[in-house]
Amino acid sequence: MSTVQSQRGSRRRKGDLPSLFLHRSGQWTAKIKGRTIYFGRDQAEAMALLLKEKDAWLAGKNPRVPEQRSRRLSPSSTLKRTPLKRW
Repeated sequence: MSTVQSQRGSRRRKGDLPSLFLHRSGQWTAKIKGRTIYFGRDQAEAMALLLKEKDAWLAGKNPRVPEQRSRRLSPSSTLKRTPLKRW
């Protein structure tokens, strides 16, 4: 007896570029790591932006949000309080 396996479609290999598709909102979109990312309404600009941001998205980072620097608070700065005025 032979086993029949259904093929669900080809999977994208690790190094392949995510494909752009036209979303119903009119924006070019790509699904990367399960997230839907919008790249704009012009196909050429969307492809250029995808190529620019692809590595960051695949690494799990959002390249559109600037990285926040962690500001270390010194213990003295957290203890400084202004005196309250009593009326």
